[in-house]
Amino acid sequence: LPSFGFLFDIDGVLVRGKTPIPAAKTAFQKLVNSQGQFVVPVVFVTNAGNCLRQKKADQLSHLLGVPVSQDQVMMSHSPLRMFKRYHEKCVLVSGQGPLLDIAQEYLLKETNPNDCLLSVFLIQVQGILWIK
Repeated sequence: LPSFGFLFDIDGVLVRGKTPIPAAKTAFQKLVNSQGQFVVPVVFVTNAGNCLRQKKADQLSHLLGVPVSQDQVMMSHSPLRMFKRYHEKCVLVSGQGPLLDIAQEYLLKETNPNDCLLSVFLIQVQGILWIK
């Protein structure tokens, strides 16, 4: 295993909108072996939180021409995974994108999401989701 890895910022650095910067695809081809696996650890970061990590990984795979897994993607909501003591609590989720899907990925493991549909309908217009 190499003694170094790469941490790449996504939005505005590797990708602008839905277009990769011109040299990105070529550069990433040099970071994978003949089986398409990264030869050094690679993580992609963004302060965006408007989609699930898997969707962002799929987008990056398509745009950069290399396989990217959701475990290689760190988004603004990704740190919620480590706050397990709050996963069963009443929480307020605020942001853009598929709030209920994001909340389900981290917070609603044992909760019936149908219990909060009324809250989603009433509040998501403002970009806020109250989950209890």
